[in-house]
Amino acid sequence: DGWVLPVAPMALLRAGMQHHVPFVIGSNAEETGQAVPVGSPPTAMGYETAIRTLFGKALGDAVLAVYPASDYPTPHLAMVRVTTDARFVCPSRQIARAVASTQSEHVYRYFFKHTLDNVPPMLKVYGSFHGLELAFVFGHLGGNAYMPSDGEKALSASMMGYWSRFGSTGDPNGGGATMWPV
Repeated sequence: DGWVLPVAPMALLRAGMQHHVPFVIGSNAEETGQAVPVGSPPTAMGYETAIRTLFGKALGDAVLAVYPASDYPTPHLAMVRVTTDARFVCPSRQIARAVASTQSEHVYRYFFKHTLDNVPPMLKVYGSFHGLELAFVFGHLGGNAYMPSDGEKALSASMMGYWSRFGSTGDPNGGGATMWPV
């Protein structure tokens, strides 16, 4: 806006004008899993129309070349992938690269792919939707009467360990955990 943020955030990061501290950023595999209406678009033709509407004809055609509906079980899952990548995965990668290129402090990236174990099949379509990782990071898996599996409890404990170590030392590694690469 020129006042609170005098320069666009990506321009600041690319110029190295951020606070040079250890940094972590990431995204989930199906960030838009709850945002794209289930069953929408219903057909490959509907998917192509939706992509061209979202991105315009020329860019839409380029998107369709990389994300053809035929590469996914349903046009809906193709739409989730495109919108997740466009709005979350690619920007988080760009931000991580920009920060890493201008500072010596470590940059870590995560990609959360877990789908809840104990949900009805009709809810599995949401995948690892936006914000799901936070229940694991903060140990709040039992909310909304959800019964986490033993594996999910272990995953949550592991994630809490990584994030706690990162918060206290700037390095998520240690405590006998699998190495999280820079």
